[in-house]
Amino acid sequence: MNNTKTTRSTAKLRLEQFLQICLGLTSERDREQLLSDILDKAMFLNNCDAGTLYLLEDDGLHFSRMVTKSIGLRQGGHADPISFPPVPLEPQYVASYAVMLNETVHIDNVREDPRFDFSGSKRYDEMTGYHTGSMLVVPMSNGKGDIIGVT
Repeated sequence: MNNTKTTRSTAKLRLEQFLQICLGLTSERDREQLLSDILDKAMFLNNCDAGTLYLLEDDGLHFSRMVTKSIGLRQGGHADPISFPPVPLEPQYVASYAVMLNETVHIDNVREDPRFDFSGSKRYDEMTGYHTGSMLVVPMSNGKGDIIGVT
């Protein structure tokens, strides 16, 4: 019985946090700050150490924001552009797959999942000493329902 009560109060707290985040996001008018807030809040809600926000443009998914808390990395926005090439819109890349199919993808272990090409994540890990483990890849849409990017 006590475990059920704890689960309910945790769920209530998470819902309250989610509603506060939604209110904050709807009031933000600065696009650059909004993109940073979206990534930060998504990472908070999912208890993530790292996250990337890509924006969809004609030739692929362009890096907009990158955060890795454990190594103190925060990059992106007009003041700090990311120089990585865009991710091609090809289904072997998990971010592209999520955008192309408008589908959320959860991966428990990127080292063991044969469905996607994780060479970009592996290169990032080699460059930074980080270890990418799991991923939750979520397409982003605008108010009209058009896919505009992915986290």
